[in-house]
Amino acid sequence: MVADLPNPVEHLPNSVKRTLQAFRDLGCTGDLVHTPRNVVSVAALIRQLDTDPTAIAHTQLFEADGQPILVIVSGTRAPDPTSLASVLGVGRINGVPDHVAARWTKQDPLAMAPVGHPQNLPAVIDLDLSRHAIVWVPAGHPDYLFTTSYAELLRITAGMAAEVVAYRAGQQP
Repeated sequence: MVADLPNPVEHLPNSVKRTLQAFRDLGCTGDLVHTPRNVVSVAALIRQLDTDPTAIAHTQLFEADGQPILVIVSGTRAPDPTSLASVLGVGRINGVPDHVAARWTKQDPLAMAPVGHPQNLPAVIDLDLSRHAIVWVPAGHPDYLFTTSYAELLRITAGMAAEVVAYRAGQQP
């Protein structure tokens, strides 16, 4: 079940407060949604949100030439480092360990929001998310999501739209 937000907002985790403030400062009008993961299965969450599972985004941090790159893809898919390196024009992309991701973002590595970090991070946003009117993005903590659109996600991150997921056997582009 999707729960009501803690009241007052001061009781939100600090990472969520920073993320929510960043969303608002950037003119986002989406909703912050409390999704207690310890109570909700992924299947139940998808039913409660009344959404396609591919509309729930996942963020992952990579390193390209020593610089962090935030990659946002559908939660049902994984970024392909080879495709990502090609899009960015670099020779090598490395995954970033959770402790490094937490240090760079000041957020839970399993729920990194697209904004609200100590510094703006370059972002690549997979085109597959563009087919959804509403995209559910992490809000800095595993128990919170924020609703946005693909266009707004590109705007607030100054992100690059690109195909960065390799299709697996049986999948269609």
